[in-house]
Amino acid sequence: MSTNDWSQGYATALPYTYGFHRELAPPLLATALLARGVMHGAEPQCYRLCELGCGRGLDCNILAAANPDAEFWAADFNPAHIADARQLAAAAGLDNVHFFEAGFEAFAAQELPTFDFVVLHGVYTWVSPENRAAIERFLARHLRPGGVAYLSYNALPGWAQMQPLGRLIHELVDAGSGPIDGRVADALQVAGALRNADAHYFRANPQAGPLLDDVARRSDAYIVHEFCNRDWTPLFHADVARAMATIKLEFAASADLCDHVDALDLTPDQADLLRDATSTTQREMLRDFMVQRRLRRDVYVKGARELPPAGASLQWGALRLALVVPRNEVPDGVDGAAGRLAFKAEAHGVLLAALANGPATVTDLRVTDARMAALDDAALREALLLLIGAGYVDPCMPADGDAVRVVTTRQLNRAILERARWSGEIRHLASPVTGSGVEVARHDQLFLLAEQDREADAAVFAVSALAAQGVQIMRDGRVLAAQSEILEELRARHARFVSQTRPLLQSLGIAPA
Repeated sequence: MSTNDWSQGYATALPYTYGFHRELAPPLLATALLARGVMHGAEPQCYRLCELGCGRGLDCNILAAANPDAEFWAADFNPAHIADARQLAAAAGLDNVHFFEAGFEAFAAQELPTFDFVVLHGVYTWVSPENRAAIERFLARHLRPGGVAYLSYNALPGWAQMQPLGRLIHELVDAGSGPIDGRVADALQVAGALRNADAHYFRANPQAGPLLDDVARRSDAYIVHEFCNRDWTPLFHADVARAMATIKLEFAASADLCDHVDALDLTPDQADLLRDATSTTQREMLRDFMVQRRLRRDVYVKGARELPPAGASLQWGALRLALVVPRNEVPDGVDGAAGRLAFKAEAHGVLLAALANGPATVTDLRVTDARMAALDDAALREALLLLIGAGYVDPCMPADGDAVRVVTTRQLNRAILERARWSGEIRHLASPVTGSGVEVARHDQLFLLAEQDREADAAVFAVSALAAQGVQIMRDGRVLAAQSEILEELRARHARFVSQTRPLLQSLGIAPA
């Protein structure tokens, strides 16, 4: 793909998709470190966080609204991204987030403080070796002792079979002409024809076909930014860990809390093999081969220390938790590399039932619920790590700050709800309880907006807003065409919103009580 000089080979034909990545939230990073018994020195509330390669800035805007005592800095070299980020921050009235249009070197040259957290989602994979070195210099200079770095990246060996397909898509798009959406469609058509022609690549790499199907379902913006950069380098954990070690950062934990539950991904023999690993790096490499990992979510600490057992016990007790999906939408288990791990009624079920009453600390749950008190520590911790990792529960901020955070999140959420009238791009709202983002479907955002604006009929309001953009409404895999069917479906969704979603959003401080 042709590039501008300033792009350094990174695809800029389309803005990147809006997205919120919960692993960047400090409460979740702190929980991952607690699970591994690692002590760090990052401030829990009055922290400074920096995001490198922030895209359109949704992560930092949501975190800034939900954490008014913290300060946020974020940089991206794409001016369209920073314009979007600043526009949303201004609409939300946020004064604790600062967006910079700058590459890594130029950003590092700014007058910046040292940071408690430096976070990067995916960026490390899609930049040149020179820019990876610039990231490392930034971390060395600006992450303070005891600080926490989050680094996600495409991993090997998970991408080994599929990397050639990504390169093929890149070359086909680059060779095309005309608007970018047409070039993406043409590239996918050629790749599909290659598979249909029984190319030996697809025979030898059975995962490539399903990957191509998955890619074809994605937006053009995702495809362009995922596959159409000059530099795209899936990495082995060992190589990243060695690079971080040169700047005094030590791998401490996976931010994917499901990784902390061995039974989900490992057979007994595999778990035994990992226990025999002679180093953390060897263990992580072996695990990546066992689960064919494609994306790593690594947490590093500058000056990691072991958390004493007594301190760990106090932190587990103080851990505040909240359901972030309606209780009846939580399935009966989680699928992992080792198969499906069923939730246990005496552990996961008890925890979910207790949290259905609202956010609470582990200590409070044990005091008020006899079934929680009967759980041993190991079973309880494994259950909550799995539920957090699967996205059904989130760690929270301390309750004494909820009222202040409700005020600071209200304006950002209103700005996002207004966008739901004409766009479904932003799928998260800021929670003053979790200090993070919570996924809220577009129709539920429209129902919230209808209530705030005192619309007479929320379902009719949502139908009108969606119809204005030609959004198709589906039920049971079928596109609804008749207006009566569309309204019937939106009324059913609104009934679920009233009975299930609104009470949940109220408990999370997103909807007014």
